[in-house]
Amino acid sequence: MQRHLSAGITLGILALSASAFEGQRETVPSSTVDYDVLYIRSPRFGDHVLSHWNDTADPWTPDRGAELVRWRHRTGEHEVLFPLPEHIDFIDGSSIEVGSVADPSVSYDGSEVVFAYFHDASESANDRLSPQGADVYRLHLETGALQRLTHQEFTPNTGHGAVFSGNGGSAFGSNPRVGVFNTGPAWLPDPEGGEDRIVFTSTRNNFMSAQQGPMQRASELFTMDGDGRNVERIAAFNLGRALHPYVLSDGRILFTSWENQGMRDQKQFALWEIRGDGTGWMSFSGAFEKTMGHHFTTETSAGAVVTTVYYNYNNNGFGELVSFPARPQGQRFWNAEGKPFGERAGIPFDPVGAKRLTPFTTKADLPAPLLADGTYAGKFTHPSAAPGDDLLVVWTPGPALHRNVVLVPTYDGGIYLMPDSEVIGHPDELVSVFPNDPRFNEHTPRAIVPY
Repeated sequence: MQRHLSAGITLGILALSASAFEGQRETVPSSTVDYDVLYIRSPRFGDHVLSHWNDTADPWTPDRGAELVRWRHRTGEHEVLFPLPEHIDFIDGSSIEVGSVADPSVSYDGSEVVFAYFHDASESANDRLSPQGADVYRLHLETGALQRLTHQEFTPNTGHGAVFSGNGGSAFGSNPRVGVFNTGPAWLPDPEGGEDRIVFTSTRNNFMSAQQGPMQRASELFTMDGDGRNVERIAAFNLGRALHPYVLSDGRILFTSWENQGMRDQKQFALWEIRGDGTGWMSFSGAFEKTMGHHFTTETSAGAVVTTVYYNYNNNGFGELVSFPARPQGQRFWNAEGKPFGERAGIPFDPVGAKRLTPFTTKADLPAPLLADGTYAGKFTHPSAAPGDDLLVVWTPGPALHRNVVLVPTYDGGIYLMPDSEVIGHPDELVSVFPNDPRFNEHTPRAIVPY
């Protein structure tokens, strides 16, 4: 596999048609996107029943039945890629109806995808983890060739008495009845054109998180060869919960982690950076923003980092989208709105050049604001770079909040395009990639293009 990364990275080789923006939701022809899109399709339970989205608070409890799907732009077909009946031997004989796919990452030549698979999400809940855990898989998009890269390897320090991950113990003890969670895989660049390498997170060392609360397992950053061999831990300092690494065009890895730089806030997940060899660890954004998470990250063709900023609980990972320069020139004591340091709406110490891409909605633990027509503005999550400096995003209409009571309509994620990754002032400026199906939550989009 040939892969080329540079500071001037351009995603894809196909352009969007000139008629991509029509100012309408759900009615734009599918031909406006000239590349296939990989995404996750999860069941939705109507307007009055909550679905569960993996976020910083509950990263390992997805709804059962999430599938890896390829949308083919030429035909409009939605093709399920995983799991299929022929994959049963790769998932320890578990029923494919109870598993759940998450975290797809497309290879640099656009030919393969790595992803996480939760073997039995039926036993998951907000305060309980499945004893089956999750593992990383690799799938060739054209041939269907499948490899399982992790196999519930359990590697704790034997001095603390743990013998087997799923054998005995309480939910909060050092030897819990939970599986190992290998999640968030992403491809690493190899400037010398050698073997594939993958970065991912894992709870295989069974560390307890430095932060207390449900699901205290501490996920750490690891790398492995493209066939699952030669696993190496690269961030032994992950004392909280490292999540969803994303590799920038210059080789740096951005990841979200429950480290708070002395803020002592139980809800803060900042965005950090590190190199694939474990060097160069430092804060990127959000380290001083109390109660907020900077999560689900991408880099646009023009070199901007886009992340979702949201309150840690009650929002299922939905909030507003914020853009930062990949190489910011200094930091400010105020935020992108120009408000003074310390105001709750701001981002203290945000990098110079930061901007809010969706200022009509909120990152706060509040329902989405109301628009002029009396409907909710909705909220955003899962930004992902697309050709031509465009941005694939997930947007849900409605309040996007479930604090204390279930506000309706509940989350209904659909996949949209933000042309040129520019600031938008209204949901009508979103371009629908394909019509949103209210029976499902469509999320975690990835353009299937070489880059």
